[in-house]
Amino acid sequence: MSRGSTRRPGLAGSAAGLLAAALVFWGARAPSPRPAPASAPRSEAPLPPAPPGARTVRGVVLGVGGAPLAGARVEAWSVGVDEGPAASAETGADGGYVLRGIAPRPHRLVARAAGHAPAMAPLGEGLDRAPPLALAPGALLAGQVLQGDGAPAANVELTLVGSGLWPAETLRTDADGRFLRPDVPPGVYALRARRDERVVVRTGIVVRAGTPTELSLRLGPGARLEGVLVDERGEAIAGAELSLAEGGLSPLPRRVVTDDAGRFVASGLLPGSQRVQVRAAGHVPLMEVLTLQAGEIRELVLVASRGAEVAGVVRDARDRPVAGARVRWAGAEPLLELGPEPVGALGVTAEVPPLPLFGVVASESWAAIAGARDAGAETRTDAAGRFVLEGLPPGPGEVIAEAPGYAPAIGPGRRLRAAERVGDVALVLSRGGEVSGRVLDAAGFPADGVLLELRAEREPRPRTRSANDDGTFTFTGVLGRTTITARAAALPPARERVLVAEGERLELELRLPDALASLAGRVLDAEGDPVGLAHVALEAEDPRTPARRTGVSEADGTFAFDGLPGAPWRVRVEARGFLAEERRVTEADDALVVRLARPVALRIAVRDAWSGDAPRTGRVVLRGDEGSPESLPLGEGTAEGPLTRVRSTTLRAGARYVIEVEAPRRQPVDAVVVAGDVDEVLLTLEAAGVVEGSVVDVLGAVVEGARVVGPGELSTTTDANGAFRLEGLAPGQISLEAEAGELRAASGPLRVDPEGLTPGVRIALPERVAPVEDADAETEIVSGVAIAVETDDAGVRVRAVVPGSQAARRGVRSGDRLLQVDGEPVVVAAQARSLLRGAPGTEVALQIARRGRALRRVVRRERHAVP
Repeated sequence: MSRGSTRRPGLAGSAAGLLAAALVFWGARAPSPRPAPASAPRSEAPLPPAPPGARTVRGVVLGVGGAPLAGARVEAWSVGVDEGPAASAETGADGGYVLRGIAPRPHRLVARAAGHAPAMAPLGEGLDRAPPLALAPGALLAGQVLQGDGAPAANVELTLVGSGLWPAETLRTDADGRFLRPDVPPGVYALRARRDERVVVRTGIVVRAGTPTELSLRLGPGARLEGVLVDERGEAIAGAELSLAEGGLSPLPRRVVTDDAGRFVASGLLPGSQRVQVRAAGHVPLMEVLTLQAGEIRELVLVASRGAEVAGVVRDARDRPVAGARVRWAGAEPLLELGPEPVGALGVTAEVPPLPLFGVVASESWAAIAGARDAGAETRTDAAGRFVLEGLPPGPGEVIAEAPGYAPAIGPGRRLRAAERVGDVALVLSRGGEVSGRVLDAAGFPADGVLLELRAEREPRPRTRSANDDGTFTFTGVLGRTTITARAAALPPARERVLVAEGERLELELRLPDALASLAGRVLDAEGDPVGLAHVALEAEDPRTPARRTGVSEADGTFAFDGLPGAPWRVRVEARGFLAEERRVTEADDALVVRLARPVALRIAVRDAWSGDAPRTGRVVLRGDEGSPESLPLGEGTAEGPLTRVRSTTLRAGARYVIEVEAPRRQPVDAVVVAGDVDEVLLTLEAAGVVEGSVVDVLGAVVEGARVVGPGELSTTTDANGAFRLEGLAPGQISLEAEAGELRAASGPLRVDPEGLTPGVRIALPERVAPVEDADAETEIVSGVAIAVETDDAGVRVRAVVPGSQAARRGVRSGDRLLQVDGEPVVVAAQARSLLRGAPGTEVALQIARRGRALRRVVRRERHAVP
C-alpha cells in the first residue's frame, strides 16, 4: 500500500485488451525469441541431449501464395523455459523441415526468412506433425523524430511493440533523427520515443503487408517519478522491479529496479494515468495508480509488506524427486487486480488487420502486467524436487504442482498468515492414465483439425489440443473424473465423460453430430398477441452432444435456431412483465408456441399477537409447485399499526402457494392460498421459546448429526460438538426426542417459557449393537470400519453405517462422500473397501465431505456384519 491517495483502475476494452488476452492465452512467461535480420550471422551452439520420451516433429514453411519456402530457419521454444531454442532446422527445397529431440511438452515454433516477417505457431505436447508456418512479406516501418522546436532529434531511444512483434524491440535515431525497421509483420503497433525528460508515444499504428509505413514524431515534455520502496518496518527494499504502464494496460510498460537504498527513478513518462506495479522477492506484490502532469516531478513512498512463504517437495508415486515441476500458489484473491480501462487505449481508428492468437510472446517485464490476474506466485522445483514460494498474501489457498506426463497434484487448502513460514508441504505426482481415441464425423469418417478440450477434476484448468490428420488424439497424465469435448466449426460439440484410474488406458470414439436440426417458434401472451424482445434460451439435453443457444424474439414473436443436435431440448423464455416459461421439446417438426402469463400480486399481512407491535424482523417464504421459493424480509415491509405488510408480484394466477412466516422467538405459522383468489392474507405470530442442549452416546461422547425432534414436527441436527438449538417451540410442557440411525432417546419433560431460553438439556442415546453371533448364515462378517460404500457418478458414497458402531459414534453418516482413507484418495468403492479393512482396534483416518464441508474422522476398526 502507499502513503498517498490512490484510485481504482478499470478493464481494458480495446485492442490492448485483445493483445493482453492473446498473451495470457498462450502463456505470459513464455520465452521471447527476438527476430533478427536474416543476413546476421548466427552462432550454432550445440543442442542438449534429447530428453526421455523425445519426439521428432516434421513440418513445412510456406511463402507468398502458399509456395514452399526454402532456406527458412525454424526454431522450437519450450513454453515456460527460457534457455534458448530446444531444437532448430532449415527448410529444404520442398519447404520441409525436421526437428529432433523435442520433449513431450508444449512448444512454440518460430520461422524466419530473408525478406519475410517472422511467423509463430503453437505445437501441442502430443503432436508429431507441426501446423504449416506461412511467412508473409515484411513491411517497412520508417520515420523521423523531431524536437519540440522541429529540429531533428538524434540518438533518441525508440521502443516498438505490437501484435506481430513481441517482446518490445529497441531502435535509435541517427544524426538526422531518422529510424528504420524492415520486415515488420503486419499488425497493430505502438511506438515510444524518449530522450531524457521528453517523450512521445504513438499507438494504433497499422502496418500492412508490402506497404511501407512512415511516421513523424515530435517530443514533448514528460513526467518524472522518483521515490523509495520500504517494508512495513521502514527498511529499504533493494532489487525490486517496478513496472509502469500508461493509461492502465499499456503495450509499452517501463521497467526500473530499486537500488541498495530502495530508491528508484523513472524519467520521460507520458503525462496522464500511470499504473505502478511492484514485485519484490519475499514481499506481497502491490499496485498504485497515479495521474502525472507534463513536467511534473512526483516523489513517492511505497510500502510492500512481507509475504508468507510456502516450501516443500514434489515427488512421484515411487518417492523419487520430480525436478522442473511447475509449482504455484492458487489463492482466493488475485495478487494484483486490473480494473476497467477506457476504450481506445491503442488509438486504433482505421481498419485493423487481424490480431493473431499466436505470433506474440511476452517478456518478463510484461508478465507482471499481463499476468496480474493470476491468483498466486509460481516457481519450479530443483534437482531434489524442492520448491519455495515467496511473497504470498495472507488468506486461503492451495499449492498446485504440474509436470509433463503427470497428473496435477493439489495440496490441502490452508489459510496463510502475514509473514508465515510453512515448510512441510509434500506433493505426490501420479503418472495417471492415458486417454486416446478418434474423432469421427456423422458418417463415420475421421475428422481432422477438431479442437479437443480435456477437463479433469484434479486439474485447475482445461487442456486443449487439435486432433491429428486421421482424427486421433492422446492425452497423458489423466486421473479421476474427466470430460473430453470435441468442437468443430459449424457443428455441435461431442462429449464423453470417463473415470481414469492410475495406469489405465482408455480408448474413446467421439462422433460429431449432424447439424441438421432446427427449431422455430413463437412467443405469445395469454390473449394471443405476439411478444417481441423475449429472451429465448435453448439447451440440448443429451450430455454427449452439448449445445446452448440464445436469441431474442422478433416483433411478431417469432424466433429460430439452426445447427442444433437432435432433440430433446430444454427451452426457457423470459420477457419483461411476464412470468418465465420452460418447455421440453422432443420433436422439431412443428413450430413451438410459448404463451407467457402476466403475474398477479398478493399482499401478506403479519401480526404479532404476543407484543401487539408490528413485527420488524423475520421473513415470509412463498413456496409454489414450480420455481424456487420466494423470500420476503419483514424488515423491508410497510408497518401499519400492529401489522407489517409485504407484497409479492411474481405469482402465477390459479397456482397454489404455501406461505410460511418465521420470526425470532415466535412460533412458525403458515397458510395456503390460490393466487388470484384473494388480494391479501393475514397471519398471526404467537410467542415461542428456545431449547438448547446436546446429544451424547452411552459413553458420554458427543454425537454429531443426530436429529432432535420437538412438537409440531420442529427439528434440527446436532453440530460437530453434539450441540443443538431448537427454536419456535410453543410455551408449556414438552418432550424432545433424539435419533441417530436406529438409536432413539427422549429428553423427559421440559418447560418452555414464552420468549425464554431453556439451556443445558442433555439427551443420552442407548447402546445397541446387533451381536455378530445373531447374523444369519448369508451375512458377511468382516473386520474393519463398520460402513458400507458404493460408487456413483460423484465418486464414493457411504451407503450405510452399522448402528451403534465406532463409525456411528464418531459421526460418520449415510450419504457422506468418502474422499480419502489414511491420506490415500479413493476413486471406486472396491478400492475404499480394501483400505477400510484391517485388524480390530486399529485406527484409520477418514476424510469425508458433507454438504460442501470437509470433515476428518478417526475411527477404530471392529468386527461387524456388513450392512
